[in-house]
Amino acid sequence: MLKQQNDSRTVLARPLERLFKRGLLGSLLAAACLAGMTVFGAILPAHAEDQALTTSTFGQVALEAPPKNVYMESDTRLWYTLPTVDKLALVDGSNVTYYPVDGDAINNSQPYDLVVQDGVVWFTMLAANKIGKLAIASGIVTTYDIPTADSHPTGITFGGGYIWFVERTGDKLGQLDRASGAITEYYDWVYDFATDKNLVDMKGAQLEDVAYVGGNVWFTGPSLRLGGADLYNPGTDKWVASPNKTNAAPMQIAGDSLGNIWVTFSGLNYIGRSALNTLAVWDEFKLAAGTGGPVGLFIREAGGLRELWYTRPQGNSVGKVTTRYSGVTMSTTETPLPNPSAAPWGIVVNSSGSAWVATANAAQSVSWNNPYYSFTLEMPLLMCNSGACDQ
Repeated sequence: MLKQQNDSRTVLARPLERLFKRGLLGSLLAAACLAGMTVFGAILPAHAEDQALTTSTFGQVALEAPPKNVYMESDTRLWYTLPTVDKLALVDGSNVTYYPVDGDAINNSQPYDLVVQDGVVWFTMLAANKIGKLAIASGIVTTYDIPTADSHPTGITFGGGYIWFVERTGDKLGQLDRASGAITEYYDWVYDFATDKNLVDMKGAQLEDVAYVGGNVWFTGPSLRLGGADLYNPGTDKWVASPNKTNAAPMQIAGDSLGNIWVTFSGLNYIGRSALNTLAVWDEFKLAAGTGGPVGLFIREAGGLRELWYTRPQGNSVGKVTTRYSGVTMSTTETPLPNPSAAPWGIVVNSSGSAWVATANAAQSVSWNNPYYSFTLEMPLLMCNSGACDQ
């Protein structure tokens, strides 16, 4: 059964009911409007107290080992990589099915990231230097050797009819033909202002994630020389750098319905957006100060708004930034996980707004559900006649 746990966070206290009962809420709102103020922005006090989260906030399903990344096949079917036991896990409701990915008894393949396409799970095998393919219906696993030795493949995605992946120590972008299994590698290792117009330079970038958006293959790595996300266009065989500030540490990457690219910049503690035709400019969506910057990323569009869901492994927390399509931030929510030191990494979100998190240090599939936290507001009185109210 799905287990639920409580947690606590700082919330605004004392409900609005007292104001309704005293008939003072209308006077308060009217006074604020007459003063030309935005009500909530003007009257929220500094006072706060701890209040327990509702029991529906977090759900947990026990796994055989800690997961690293997660992929959502459907609203109820979540796939996880379990690196320490060489398995993939399918979580469907409270049911868990495991798929071993290596034929021997030694845990030496370390499945890292995954993508599901047409009844097949494609995944990277970090330690085995291979790309794996799991046929879901039969459970048969096929592996493909990467040409570069000890390349340590990490992020993987699907696009343009191919499987794309990046190599952490191989410093290359890989393309796998699903029909033949043939792997082609691409790279740009030149960094010379006099001769090179791309300035990508994948050497030592510790490539982490990859996304296929608008015919371009975007990739990230915390040590990319120019600190941003870079792209490769297979049609033109050209590379383009999208630089950011020093020590940006770009981690995970995602695209939205408009073709914008979003990246978690762990070193700068914000999520960046690189819009089309503005490759050298990143819009910054800053997060609350915390321990360690964001890593995991998932973009959800609902109700005319865009939601940026993220994980913060060092802070053991998950969060959501809600924005308008214009880029205006509407709200930011962040909360710690109920398990200490769970180190959340990958994250996905279903159509109802429940987030599923891969906890790299805890053997669990954790969901973060609506309501994401419970709170009540305290609105101070603008006037109080003698004997009319108490404090």
